[in-house]
Amino acid sequence: MEQVFFILTILGIHFLAVVSPGPDFVVAVRNSLNYGRRAGIFTALGFGLGIGVHLIYCFLGVALLISQSPILFDIIKILGAMYLLYIAYQIYIHRDGFSGKSLQDGGGLEKKLEDWSAFKSGFMTNVLNPKATLFFLGLFSTAIPVDSDFRILLIIGFFLMFNTFLWFAFVANMFTKEKSLQIFVKYAKYINIGLSVLLTLLSIRILLF
Repeated sequence: MEQVFFILTILGIHFLAVVSPGPDFVVAVRNSLNYGRRAGIFTALGFGLGIGVHLIYCFLGVALLISQSPILFDIIKILGAMYLLYIAYQIYIHRDGFSGKSLQDGGGLEKKLEDWSAFKSGFMTNVLNPKATLFFLGLFSTAIPVDSDFRILLIIGFFLMFNTFLWFAFVANMFTKEKSLQIFVKYAKYINIGLSVLLTLLSIRILLF
């Protein structure tokens, strides 16, 4: 019973972190609105597997190295910020949306994003997100004892990845409902500019953190 409570506590902490707005949320919304539900789902899958990378380096003790090496963490911050700026630029240059304005089944405009590209955008955004790095550094240095049963860690890891996927799949579904898409088609330019500006501000915040 104690182990169940421990696992639920960790999952609760993680859920609060996942639902808080950040780069992952912006990219999930952007891909879902512009390319449809399928792209949003594959983006969510990328986020979920990206969590796996954070878990692996925490399990291997690399998290300790990152926490004790300001230079290494600065490199992670710079790479993450640069990637977000790249995405912001891509959104901005496509701010007018696409020429096709009819909606596909499952949402999105007629222009498609390949499954691999959607997955990769989610995966890279999560892996290079310093916010996620800081979260897992804190989680494994405070809430999760170093002598925890490895089987328990595997269970926690699985649910952290699954919950991340589940949340962003839910986001993809919500933002590809017909009413949401009708609004997006009408205001695509302004919504994309807003998302681009938001990602730019997030990248600047990461660099100045």
